Amino acid sequence: MIEEMCEGSKRSVCEMVKRTGELKGYEQELKKKQRTELCSMLMDKIFDISDEAFNHKQKLDASECDQRNWDNWITLFVEDKPIAGTLSSISTAVSKEEPAEDAEEDELVKAAKKDAEELEQATQCTDQANE
Repeated sequence: MIEEMCEGSKRSVCEMVKRTGELKGYEQELKKKQRTELCSMLMDKIFDISDEAFNHKQKLDASECDQRNWDNWITLFVEDKPIAGTLSSISTAVSKEEPAEDAEEDELVKAAKKDAEELEQATQCTDQANE
């Protein structure tokens, strides 16, 4: 009877270890995807600033960009607001509000953490049974 319980417990632990490994893989893939999307978005915004600065320099036939416009573009960048096409209306596009923080965790990450906790509890239970 005890041997059957130990064997069942070992199978459960093995299954949880396998599932936790799979979930960690999914979590890493998700993080990589999110980072790639973030980098892509940041590059697009940087190119938008560059394009706006080029258009501004062409429009004014100047060798350098006006520092006020540059500061406004950087503010738009930091506040995650659109930059492209703002040269004519840049003074109305910049606000002094603080950007909202996104603190929500992904459901997959939560599930992975929960499974890791369950695995740790099952491992402790198995260790106690073996003692």
